[in-house]
Order: sequence, then structure tokens, then C-alpha cells
Amino acid sequence: MANLLTAIFLLSFILMIAGHLLENEKFWLTFKIVTSFTLIIFSVYNCIKYHCPEVNYFVLLPFAMFFGLIGDLTLGLKNFKGLEKKVKDKLLLSGFLSFFIGHIFYAVVFYKTLNLKLAILAAALALIMFVTVIVFDKLKLMDYGSFKIPCMIYGYLLAFIVISLLVNSIISGGLIIRMFIIMLY
Repeated sequence: MANLLTAIFLLSFILMIAGHLLENEKFWLTFKIVTSFTLIIFSVYNCIKYHCPEVNYFVLLPFAMFFGLIGDLTLGLKNFKGLEKKVKDKLLLSGFLSFFIGHIFYAVVFYKTLNLKLAILAAALALIMFVTVIVFDKLKLMDYGSFKIPCMIYGYLLAFIVISLLVNSIISGGLIIRMFIIMLY
């Protein structure tokens, strides 16, 4: 099963890259979805194989990936020609919300792997990164348009996830990253 999933993943990933290089949105989106779906199947397969339900929060990873898949789909559809601005804005918001929900699942997984002091440290470091986003906004280095508040909240969530992963990696000698890769492979 793992070999078949690996072959499907590699083929769809190569075809996705080809679609991007050829600037063929439909081709790219089709294989982006196949690639993402294959990763979800990988994570479920490996969760069962490596008894991840015993570590209950790792069960959230396939859900996080699923919402990422939905986000990819809606953002990919947004780029299709001929859509009205109103439809594109709804797809953008749908994709944003889907990624946000998926990243909440990721944040829970990484938070559960930290002790309270390290979780507070990760949250504080993420806050520093969040302040940087606000400074960029004030200096007009970034333009968030009508999505300013959601982008800032999302920016904080992403900063927390990245810092949690890095803190976990440092204290565990890379164990968390290895476990995350096992979920995908």
C-alpha cells in the first residue's frame, strides 16, 4: 500500500509542477488536489499503521490536511478566468477560512506536544512576529486590503505553529518533525 501511495504521490506531484510551469490552471489544480488527497490518505494509513490513535492529538493531522485541501481547491478555483469579482471574493474568503480551520487543528497538535512553559514561550515569540506584521502594515510595506484583521489573526496562528514546531524540534532532537514526516510517509 505504501509503495502505491508513494507512486501516486510522486506522479501527481510531478504533474502538478508541470501544470504550474505550463501555466495551465486546470491541470495544476487537478493534480494539486490529487497530491493533497494522497497526503491525507498517507497520514490516515500511517496513523493506523503506527497506532497514532494512542496519541490522540495526532489524529487531528488528517483533518488539518483536509481543510488545506479544501483551501487549495477554493483558491485554485478563484483564479479561473471569467468569474465575477463577487464570486472570486467568496472563494478567497472560503479558502482563507478553510486554511484557518486547518491551521487551528495543526496548532492544537503542536500545542499538545509542548509543556505549559514552552507553550507560553511559543505564544510569546509568535506575538513578537505578530507585532512585526502590524509594523509592516503601519509602514505600508504590506497591503492586506479588506482582509486586514483576518490576515493578522491568521498571521499570529501561523507564527505560533511554526514556533511551536521549532521549539518542539529543539527540545526533542527533531522527534516531532520526524513524527510529522512519518504521518506523511
